[in-house]
Amino acid sequence: MSHASKPQSKRKDSTTSGAEGNKEPHPMESSPYITVDWKSAGEEFLPLFPYYYQNLLCLHCDSFKQLVDHLANVSVDQCLEPFATYLAHFDIDLWNLDSGGDHHDLTLISSAKRDQAADDLAESYDGDKDILACLELVRIIPNNDAQVLQLLSDTGKRKSQKSAKGKKKKAFEWITDTYDLGDHLYVSRYNYFDGFVEHWDEPEPDTAAFPILLDFNQWVPGEIKPLEHVQALNAHPLSATRLRLAHKQEDRLFWKQVTRTVNHRDYFKFKLQRGDQWLDWGDREIEFQDIYAPTCTFGDTVFQVSNNTLYRITEKRSDIIYESSTPLVICKLDAGQLLILQQETLALLLFDDSTNTVEALDLTLPQAPYDNEQLTYLGHSEILVFFRDTCRHSERPEYSESFMKAGLLNLNTREWKYAALNGMESVQKFDARILKDQPHDYVMLRSFDGNLEVSKGHGDWWIWNHLTNALGVSMRIWFWNQRTSEVIKIDSKQMPRLEPSVVYSKGLDRYLFFIGTECALMNDIEKVAKFAGIEKLKWTPSG
Repeated sequence: MSHASKPQSKRKDSTTSGAEGNKEPHPMESSPYITVDWKSAGEEFLPLFPYYYQNLLCLHCDSFKQLVDHLANVSVDQCLEPFATYLAHFDIDLWNLDSGGDHHDLTLISSAKRDQAADDLAESYDGDKDILACLELVRIIPNNDAQVLQLLSDTGKRKSQKSAKGKKKKAFEWITDTYDLGDHLYVSRYNYFDGFVEHWDEPEPDTAAFPILLDFNQWVPGEIKPLEHVQALNAHPLSATRLRLAHKQEDRLFWKQVTRTVNHRDYFKFKLQRGDQWLDWGDREIEFQDIYAPTCTFGDTVFQVSNNTLYRITEKRSDIIYESSTPLVICKLDAGQLLILQQETLALLLFDDSTNTVEALDLTLPQAPYDNEQLTYLGHSEILVFFRDTCRHSERPEYSESFMKAGLLNLNTREWKYAALNGMESVQKFDARILKDQPHDYVMLRSFDGNLEVSKGHGDWWIWNHLTNALGVSMRIWFWNQRTSEVIKIDSKQMPRLEPSVVYSKGLDRYLFFIGTECALMNDIEKVAKFAGIEKLKWTPSG
């Protein structure tokens, strides 16, 4: 969290709106303190400086915007020295009023008035020794960050060449159009069905809500209102919903409806919506657990795992197909077949709906997958699985790093092949020193955290969408071609300040970004490939 403030206590009144007119910012009296939580990233607090320092032109120019892009996903501790490097170019110092807490109180002071800073601090607190003993005004020393210096150099070159070239090079436009949904919408392969997403229309906070289907096969997105006899439902305190879309195919929609809560567990039943019909689906006496567990369907037949048991659910029946002592994950294959993973043993089984049999494949995963539910059937008898491995840091063996690899299993040949996902991680620079008076001890670590979601793209392409809160340079999206193994890699440097969930719309033949409350059309994939470049994954057979 970041905001502008004045340090608490007896300090004399001072404005927090920045210097007035064309005057330089006074060391203490007219410069605001911008309080920044230690967990903040650059994109969260740096944009506050132009707001509170309206008269400083260096904060209202393209070079500052580029600086924010450069430091957007960098922790505040790693931002300060590069920011000070940028400000020093304009004879401005960056200072931190250190009170020993887990935040920074940042202010800007003209370099010409640097020597007055400590005296002005004492004066602003009337020389109160008790207060001053708890405060330390520290100037952030520029670190001459190479990229910041290059940015400043390029800015100067652009100014000198402006008349010759006429116009500057534009940044790549990731988005061609946006649509405001009015509310946050999380989209993944588990709630995105043929371009349709369930959304809840809540007229007022804490009031009854109505399920609505949003149709992203058209632009702008369309809305399908709920059936009249589907009453408004209050969000459930455990699952946060009482009704969830399980699957959509053609004119059939399968819903999960919470029926009761016992011992902090939700129980649900299936409903089928076909046109104006709203029907119970399955045995009315049987309820299921975990409304967010994946569901597979073949026509009107639903398959659901509940409490380590696999069920086949038809109009009037809910039959047990397989029971296990360990949690199960199912993955839909071709021709009425399901792949079953036993999570604890990592054993794979095959269920065939035509023969109603479960067959042990004499196959196990080589290690636990990164996400048990991310078994993806690619067609052509191939299963895609992601694994996370660790290794010692090459230069600092006391630290470990994590990285990802992909595994492809051919169910016909029972053979594996693997590819290292170089770049599919976050790279963060952190200071390993223990005490403040020790010299900086920077270490670059790569790690993989967050979600890696796979969904179908156009043609032979698949979307690998990395969603993470990790700071540092991180991968955002990979577009992977199953046939050629070509991959388009997009990281946070190429896509600053954008962290989209990405899906493909067949109706539009376009990729969509979901960012906060907005849905956006991604630029043409051909233009994205030209901008980001195309690489190839190298697959190595096991053994």
